[in-house]
Amino acid sequence: MKRRPEVEKFADLMETVLRDNDWKGGWKDQETRYLLSRLVDEVGEFVEVFCRGGDGRVLRNMLRLVARELEHSTITEETVGEPRDPHRSGDVAGCAAVRREAADVANLAMMLVDVAGGGLV
Repeated sequence: MKRRPEVEKFADLMETVLRDNDWKGGWKDQETRYLLSRLVDEVGEFVEVFCRGGDGRVLRNMLRLVARELEHSTITEETVGEPRDPHRSGDVAGCAAVRREAADVANLAMMLVDVAGGGLV
């Protein structure tokens, strides 16, 4: 499958950000609820920067509260749609659905950067 130029550029940016954060030790050993809370927190940061403060700051603060609740919740690998080992649960369809929604999140972030004048290509 030939990738769109925008996807290639965004994937390069994602890799750059991952490498910039390698000093943190990676994500493989992190708990599901921690990673989910970080996702919500990062969405909040994105909204604030994208909106240049103002209402974006208010939304970020709201999302920060959600992120804190998630981090201290009872969410575990067993209570989310995809366990780390899909063969352990046999829920291959659920795993595919989680992967697809994760791609949707990344795609929408890429689209916002592209159409807002970020000019990925």
